[in-house]
Amino acid sequence: MPGSARTILLVEDEAIIALAERRGLESRGYSVITVSCGEEAVRTAGVRPDIDLVLIDINLGDGIDGTQAAELILDERDIPVVFLSSHTEREIVEKTERITSYGYVAKDSGIAVLDASIKMAFKLFEANQRLKATTHRLEATLDALPDLQFELGLDGRYYGIHSPQDELLYRPAEELIGRDIHDILPAQAAESVMGALKEACETGRSFGRQYELNLPMGVRWFEISVARIASEADQPHFIFLARDITERRRAEEALREREARYRSLFENAPVGIFYSTVEGKELSVNAEYARLFGYSSPEELLHIVNESTAAQVIFDRPEERARLVDDALKSVGTWIRTEQAYRRKNGTHVLTNLAYRALPENPSVLEGFVEDISERREAEEKIKALLGEKETLLKEVHHRVKNSMHTIMSLLDLQAMSAKQREAASALEDAARRVESMILLYDKLYDAADFRSAPAGEYLSSLVDQVLETLPCAGGIRVEKRIEDFELDLRRLQPLGMIINELLTNAMKYAFAGRDRGSLKISAGRRGGCIGIVVEDDGVGMPDSIDFARGSGFGLTLVGSLTEQIGGSIRIERERGTRIVLEFDQRGGSGDERQRTD
Repeated sequence: MPGSARTILLVEDEAIIALAERRGLESRGYSVITVSCGEEAVRTAGVRPDIDLVLIDINLGDGIDGTQAAELILDERDIPVVFLSSHTEREIVEKTERITSYGYVAKDSGIAVLDASIKMAFKLFEANQRLKATTHRLEATLDALPDLQFELGLDGRYYGIHSPQDELLYRPAEELIGRDIHDILPAQAAESVMGALKEACETGRSFGRQYELNLPMGVRWFEISVARIASEADQPHFIFLARDITERRRAEEALREREARYRSLFENAPVGIFYSTVEGKELSVNAEYARLFGYSSPEELLHIVNESTAAQVIFDRPEERARLVDDALKSVGTWIRTEQAYRRKNGTHVLTNLAYRALPENPSVLEGFVEDISERREAEEKIKALLGEKETLLKEVHHRVKNSMHTIMSLLDLQAMSAKQREAASALEDAARRVESMILLYDKLYDAADFRSAPAGEYLSSLVDQVLETLPCAGGIRVEKRIEDFELDLRRLQPLGMIINELLTNAMKYAFAGRDRGSLKISAGRRGGCIGIVVEDDGVGMPDSIDFARGSGFGLTLVGSLTEQIGGSIRIERERGTRIVLEFDQRGGSGDERQRTD
């Protein structure tokens, strides 16, 4: 197709020749712009982007010649240039060879040759443009790749290098070109590369080989990809890519370490571990799991169970396993804990603690832990039986002790009734009441949660009621109780009960002498860490000559001694009757007592 309306810039200083050439080109369908000097050619090419080709004479008279003008034009535009000259001398032609041109045509060649040369120039230019575009895309691709790229010969010589990260090079790029790989890399790395080159020479490509380099930035691992360059040359060349896989390698090593640790834990765990499908096929079990079921090895168990299903081999009833699976699938990923009985290889049963779940990443697989609790359960049953026997024995002992104490109290009462002297009878009655208060304390201790302490308020309230019931003169006395509850250790609760017994008995005997009416108040409570007990009456009062240090009677002397035993203090207040105040530290008794309890 002639010309295809292409625009040509014709540079010719001879007007008649320029006219003839222009008409000839226009007859071939070209649009022609004519200028007569090199300077005008440079200016016109710069302002006319529609110019498709420059056809330029070499000798242009005064000013710059055609080769100089062509260079200036090509500095600004990528455009095909064809030289048209009457000179064919070698030195003239050689002047154009240093310029990117697309033809050299003698002026006397005729329009047909000129047209053919112009068309060839366009084809060459378009092919060159396509090649440049392909080259640019390849260069962009190479720049986008993280790999080190080398062109190597089969002998291991470097012919080309492209590096996105120069710090990954074992030597600077300028030191590699033309050098043998054996002179550059450590022996082991060089052998890996040469092995890849040999494989690529035989098969066309090689993938996956790795080597290690100790670089200034640290130890790095590289993976090799090699492909042979298609060529008829005797010495084949190869494109060699080296990808930095250090992070991947470290991740793989860390994964292998974790897998090794898990495998060690799995194989040596003291509990049975299993992985099975929801359908009942065992995927993996550890040695403890096999031992627990009576098999010699995990392999034996897997073989026997998987010939059938787990539900049929290790469960008495298949529906038991179906229930477990349903529970797991209702809450995928959630651990379920239960007790489960399994059937061993020999037909006996093993009771286990079972913890299992459906894997969140694959709910069709069950994971769990199985712990043999048969011996523990058997021991628990034995302990339970022993505790039952102990409880029975304790009840019997309690009954016997309480019965013995009642016998002692009855003997004292009988002896008091038989005594001829009133003082002797009174002393025996007091002793009987003291035993009775001990029986009450003994009952409270037996009902306590442990044998170290007991609720003191409940005990003291019951004791007050019991003491008053046994005293014949208590009918006309109004009794008021304000007793708070608090815990007290047993070492002090018993003497405290005896103190209360003595104080109440003494008050009822002497405070209301000659009177059939009166009031008695008993209060007990805790303030901070201190326990306060108050017994007060509105009776005749206690003489000043009597106190607990100089008590003339056995009861008061006993109260003083018991108060000292619990590490307390006691005083008598003589206003409107008698008020006795007992105080002691809740945390401990006397010095010796605290040493024993701390």
